[in-house]
Amino acid sequence: MIDRWQAALDRLYGLANWETRPPGTQPSFELDRMRRILDALGRPEQRWPALHVAGTNGKGSTCAMLASALRESGYRVGLYSSPHLHSLRERIQVDGRPISEAAVCDWLDAQAGLFAREPATTTFEALTALAFDHFAREAVDIAVVEVGLGGRLDSTNLVEPAVCAITPIGMDHAEVLGPTLSVIARDKAGILKPGVPAVIAPQTPEAVDAIRAEARRVGSPLTEVEQVWRWNIPELGPEGQVLELEPRGGDGTRYRLTMSLVGAYQAANAAVAVAVLEQLGRLGWRIDADGIGRGLAAARWPARFERFETAGVTGRSPSPLLLVDAAHNPPAAEALIEALDSCFPGRPRLWILGFSSDKDVAAVLATLLRRPEPVLAIRARHPRAMTAESVAALATGHGILATAMPSAAAAIERALTEAEPETIVVAAGSIFAAAELRLAWARMGGFPEPPSDPPPPNPRPAA
Repeated sequence: MIDRWQAALDRLYGLANWETRPPGTQPSFELDRMRRILDALGRPEQRWPALHVAGTNGKGSTCAMLASALRESGYRVGLYSSPHLHSLRERIQVDGRPISEAAVCDWLDAQAGLFAREPATTTFEALTALAFDHFAREAVDIAVVEVGLGGRLDSTNLVEPAVCAITPIGMDHAEVLGPTLSVIARDKAGILKPGVPAVIAPQTPEAVDAIRAEARRVGSPLTEVEQVWRWNIPELGPEGQVLELEPRGGDGTRYRLTMSLVGAYQAANAAVAVAVLEQLGRLGWRIDADGIGRGLAAARWPARFERFETAGVTGRSPSPLLLVDAAHNPPAAEALIEALDSCFPGRPRLWILGFSSDKDVAAVLATLLRRPEPVLAIRARHPRAMTAESVAALATGHGILATAMPSAAAAIERALTEAEPETIVVAAGSIFAAAELRLAWARMGGFPEPPSDPPPPNPRPAA
């Protein structure tokens, strides 16, 4: 007999699921159905204020920093993010604890009639409604809500934000959001609300012009972090970095922040998070520099420049370092290379790579493989995953020695066997590949395995 959790997953994935759509399938977006669903639930999103975060890269890390700092400031905090690494439960958290299987199952049972009345509901809409209702039931003080895709018509765009934020915007999901950075930025700026302060990360001129225009149109006071602070990283190493924020003009709080999240891009994400928190402070929330400092020091976001020592598994000391990063688009790949060059200058790399087939894999590889370094290609157990053979063929086109591997575990085992001690084994690509690599590493080392769901099924055709 199928267990209750698997039945719940089957029900959720049995809805129209754009995250598992075959390449070339065009998703459709509208908010009327989401409004009806939330109306039926009693508008739970009106019972807590939100920090609403859009962008192309850095949304998840920024949300993790915000949620951590708010918890350290004494608040009960909801966090809604996507996609998940190992279990769908990770997407909906209160004070860092994922929603329970029982809570998901009970809610789906209770809302069976609602979804029967709304048969076109998507997986993401159902999860968003579940998150909003869960936060209301758990009486959170505030929730940090990550936009799923775009902004203007994203299912999350019915929250009532206290502050909005937009992290760096790049070319991703162009088939849905538009062919230029300007068009994509306008869509993501669709989360801005009249009178609600907004904070934006450093952007390209094309993107920032579009965001400024939208902010003026709706009447959203805009803070651009580059105009507020100068920042530098006086200390950087494999274990973390120190970030200093100094106000331009000399007025305001100076910060010296210790972070486990590494890289210049994480410094920019942190600047956005701090600016958002300062905006909350101006609105009367109890936010101070100590709480912000503790929060950013405690913030974790798996599969973002995540480092694992391997000596205990290989039996060699020194032993190659394993690093996992979900760099799935060209801007993320550029950020990964910058972080590698900063933290591990001159050290050789061996790549383990797996991608989703709807991404610009050729452009990502052109960034990652600027040096002639070997590649082990894998395929994640996900409907959108590119085959290992296809990844290897694309890498070979760059003049790289590339080998298709049967599994993540086989790729890690071969990499650690063949790599020299000073080598950085970099496992990168889709979040689905990163999840399998993390799970394989836990099993190889006998470490506690993260709770994991089975992979989603092949999608049914969307209605």
